[in-house]
Amino acid sequence: MTRRKPLLSALVRSTLDITLSLLWGNMLHKVMQTCMTEQRWDGRFIEEYTEEIIKKNLAELVKINVSIDEAKREVKVRSKGLRLFSEHYIAVTPKADVILTNTRSSADQNSLLAISQLHDVEEDIWSPTYGLKGKNPS
Repeated sequence: MTRRKPLLSALVRSTLDITLSLLWGNMLHKVMQTCMTEQRWDGRFIEEYTEEIIKKNLAELVKINVSIDEAKREVKVRSKGLRLFSEHYIAVTPKADVILTNTRSSADQNSLLAISQLHDVEEDIWSPTYGLKGKNPS
């Protein structure tokens, strides 16, 4: 019975496990990950992929009583910053006018950041036999 627990718990999730914030965050994460993988940040691409992600998450939307139109509006609003993010941080070298503030330092330390290459994206790995579930970086 122990070996089946991860499988059963993943299949029979309670609606309490799903919140709007979690759902929007997961959808936006997948949209951003795809934009980075495809190196496409235009509005049309983001909109098309948002519709695809919404279809893939239809079961979760139904569980928390959210319409497809509401999901489209919400993800669209939340994805507005993706293009600006790409303009600021996707580059071979850091841009001088894009400064990050280190909020963990005692003094006001600023840093420059450039994301020049995507090596890989995370994927789910799942082994009910061994009771493992998590992210695989390959």
